[in-house]
Parts: sequence; C-alpha cells; structure tokens
Amino acid sequence: SMELLRHLAVVLVIAGVFGQDDDELALEKKLCQGKSAGELFRLAGGKDSCRDVIQCTAGGLQAIRCPPSLAFDLEKQTCDWRWAVTNCDKLTKEKKVKPLLVTDEPLCENENYLACGDGVCIERGLFCNDVPDCKDGSDENACGE
Repeated sequence: SMELLRHLAVVLVIAGVFGQDDDELALEKKLCQGKSAGELFRLAGGKDSCRDVIQCTAGGLQAIRCPPSLAFDLEKQTCDWRWAVTNCDKLTKEKKVKPLLVTDEPLCENENYLACGDGVCIERGLFCNDVPDCKDGSDENACGE
C-alpha cells in the first residue's frame, strides 16, 4: 500500500512561480545548498504544512503534496499515515555523516581499519557497535545499509 500512497502524491511543478529573476534563483540556491540530490524538505513546520514538501531538481524547485489524511515523513522521504509521522515540526531530514568506506585509494594502510567521515582511521571492530567512536559519529551511520 505504500507504493499506492507514493503514486497518489500529487506532483506540482512550479516552474512558473519560481525560477525567473535573480532573487528567486538566489533563494533557490540557498534552499538547495547542502541537500542531497532528490531530497525532499519542508519550507514550513507544523501540523498544517506536514503534507507539503519541496524538492530541488535540475529544472528548479518542485512542490509535492501528500494526499489528505497523509503526511510527509522526512526520515523515510515518503508520504505516510498522519499518525505515523513524528517529524512535522522539522524542516529537513537529519544529516548523518557517512564514513568513507568507498574511495579510489584505500585511506587506511592497515586493512583492519576503516575511515571515519573525517578521514581518521579506526579499528574495523569499532564500527556499528552502538558507540560513536569517530569524532563525527560516522562509524554508526552506515550500519545495516
């Protein structure tokens, strides 16, 4: 049924509203800064605006509204039953720093070590042990993925 809910989400492209003058382009750039590709976020928090999210696309900002009785879950990045969504007051998905597990050249000389998000190498066994051992906590952010 989640698949059905996703298809029900009305996608409104507001190319006409956004995207002409420099002020709007600057605002768009500011809104999209630091967001991952395709990430959906809110312009306003609170119960009344929990159905509405915005996405940064190559063509500009796109607004998406969940169907009535549904709300947008920022963490799951999808529409869900209103009672199941607990992040209506938040504007963006929680940013989690990822460890540097896939790099062109290995970052750690010892193969029993893995690199934190800041490039510091720690023992492989310290990853995913429910204790943040990296300064940025990234050793606990790529578990079960």
